[in-house]
Amino acid sequence: MTPGFGAGLVIPDLWQQDAVRALQQGKDVVVQAPTGSGKTYIFELLYPNLKAQAVFTVPTRALANDKLSEWRARGWDVGISTGDVALNLDAKVVVATLETQRGRFLRGEG
Repeated sequence: MTPGFGAGLVIPDLWQQDAVRALQQGKDVVVQAPTGSGKTYIFELLYPNLKAQAVFTVPTRALANDKLSEWRARGWDVGISTGDVALNLDAKVVVATLETQRGRFLRGEG
């Protein structure tokens, strides 16, 4: 991510732009990149135009809670599914741990 000229403006890197473009075209995309490189930013760019529910998977409950708090503070319609809690599972976005989402998927729940 490259800082832009305006306050708070971030210009996506080329790989992020490519991922967003592919997702907007309905393609499946897997992004593998180091921690802090901007994978979440790709999703955040797409949120305003989501046409169906999105499940955002994270490796830990702590990160799931962080994303829930951050995105609720932005006014997003977001739920959470971890081993400890399941709230608002019909939300536009559900933040889920990998293990919990795997279980939901295998049960046909999401």
